[in-house]
Amino acid sequence: MIDDAEYTGGLIELYDSTMSFIKNNTKKGWRKDNDKRVELPDYPERALEEGLVNALIHRSYLQTGAHSQVDIYDDRIVITNPGGMFDGSEVQLLDIRHVPSKLRNPILADVFWKNAAYGATR
Repeated sequence: MIDDAEYTGGLIELYDSTMSFIKNNTKKGWRKDNDKRVELPDYPERALEEGLVNALIHRSYLQTGAHSQVDIYDDRIVITNPGGMFDGSEVQLLDIRHVPSKLRNPILADVFWKNAAYGATR
């Protein structure tokens, strides 16, 4: 393990701290382009944002002591959180082309949507 961190606080603080952790612990390439250096991160920032936001707003907050987790490996990033499918079904038994979208925590989804709309999480 190269680095380890644990964060506490409000959801927006958790998001910001975790995104900083990911950016600091993933590789970046670069290329020269018309007299400037262009950074080429391993993972698209928008994909990381989406995965982290989904973990925070869709997790089950009823499980005491459970937490969302980000593991960075040489070849992948794994974002996990407690809780299964919202309706109790097993994801392995579903046709992934026809999984209905349901919000476990609609208020949290609204908070992140409003913060993204106002640029607070960007």
